Amino acid sequence: MDIQTKKWFKRSYLSYRVRDAIGTALTRLGIPGFIREGEYEGFGKKIKVSTKGLYTIITVDRVDIDVCRFTGKIVGVGLRYVDHCK
Repeated sequence: MDIQTKKWFKRSYLSYRVRDAIGTALTRLGIPGFIREGEYEGFGKKIKVSTKGLYTIITVDRVDIDVCRFTGKIVGVGLRYVDHCK
């Protein structure tokens, strides 16, 4: 391993440790975290994350899970409307 690679690994590891320490401190202070909206797919599941007002909505295969953005508690669970049902 050359010197440039070693420096990069060291810088990367230190950056991770600093971010981890800051995240741990914020969690202990009870400060809510940030979440990025988007759609993800893996293990045969489709996951959609969206934010609306006070809630983060996580949708997994048409099941909505509403999470309070400030407390992190689940405040509701519901099913999305399925248009092919009669």
